[in-house]
Amino acid sequence: MTTNNDNNTSAIDEKKEQQNNSNDDMGTKIKNFLYPTLLYTIIYVLVYFVIGSSVLYICKLSQSNILPSDINCYPYTEVKPEIQDIDINIFTTFTTPKQSMKIKFPYSEENSYNWVADFFEKLKENPKTGKFANYFISIFETVIANNYNIINSLGNFLNESLHELLILLFGPIIFIVLMTALLFYDNFYLMYLWFNKMEWFFKENVKEGKDVKPVWEHIAEIDLIGMSWGYFWMFMFFILFFIMFSFGFPLFSFVIVLWSLFSCLSYKCVMNDASVGISKVISGVFKYYKTFIMIIISYYVIKSVFINFGNAIGGVSIAAFVVCIAFFAKKYFQSETINGVSPISSYKQATKICKNNTSFMSSITNVVHRLGKNANVMKKLASITGNKLKDKFSKEISKELPKSITDKLKILKEIPKEIPKK
Repeated sequence: MTTNNDNNTSAIDEKKEQQNNSNDDMGTKIKNFLYPTLLYTIIYVLVYFVIGSSVLYICKLSQSNILPSDINCYPYTEVKPEIQDIDINIFTTFTTPKQSMKIKFPYSEENSYNWVADFFEKLKENPKTGKFANYFISIFETVIANNYNIINSLGNFLNESLHELLILLFGPIIFIVLMTALLFYDNFYLMYLWFNKMEWFFKENVKEGKDVKPVWEHIAEIDLIGMSWGYFWMFMFFILFFIMFSFGFPLFSFVIVLWSLFSCLSYKCVMNDASVGISKVISGVFKYYKTFIMIIISYYVIKSVFINFGNAIGGVSIAAFVVCIAFFAKKYFQSETINGVSPISSYKQATKICKNNTSFMSSITNVVHRLGKNANVMKKLASITGNKLKDKFSKEISKELPKSITDKLKILKEIPKEIPKK
């Protein structure tokens, strides 16, 4: 009898212990579900859509075509581009016909300013800046302009090809993959420019002075000392290349890509006649696409319930979720109505024209100064270039030149259209 009582007692104790363990397991599961699973899931989804909103902003910015993607234009030179002012669709409705709010990125003083490029430009205009500083500036400016051009093209392609919801959903993945590829591309591009820009070692400033802008021209081949120093510095920088190859180029690539990408988010736009920034677009995404975002969050939450508690509790959670939305929380899942909409406008990128006449004006001024009144030499020049040269001397260009220069250009009018052959 004693043995049976002992056996019964031990069986009861085992059942109580199993029940306690089961309760402890359930408590642990609930705790783990609430933190970190549920909290991290919500944070992950919200952060992802913030990144998606940033990509959407870059796509709209790319359509405006105001990014400094042309090395021949401002802020890399003094020539400001002419950019078409267009309305850009954002927050498109699902009605028939489709409508959207409109956003603009004006090419204003604020949006055209780029403090890195402006810093480089001021350095280039400083008479104290030597050829080595200009060598590095030319490399960095070229890479930065190229990065902006790639981001501009990618953003405009996504804007033209994908609906906003698809940009929000897949844009971050696409940008992360392509920006990673851009890191490797920039690394090799820097290597190429390291040698390509060595022409600076064979240049000299021909206009020296305290308050005079430097004018850099190639050293004449007859200047043996200057050419020798140029080849010497080429050799020294060839040796330095192997040091930069190890850590310099990857570091610079990383910094330049990050700067190019995040600087796009600093641009200001006009929406509903108000100047706003990226924060307004991010808040708009969470207001006008709330239903879509809440569905994504709900999907991951229910998925976590199935993983942590099994199929039975997972099925109950789905039923409870449907009842909750239908009767209690419908307004929390419903997107706000998009106001201030108008018919869909074109998704075509704005045109940009860069009228860079600076190099031409500088070159022709130097030519005229050197030629002076030597009509025979001018005729020889005209025989080589033909009427194309004379077309350059239009009234508009002549107005921009000093009177002393335009007087010398009058010689061209006396040149016959066809130079008689001897």
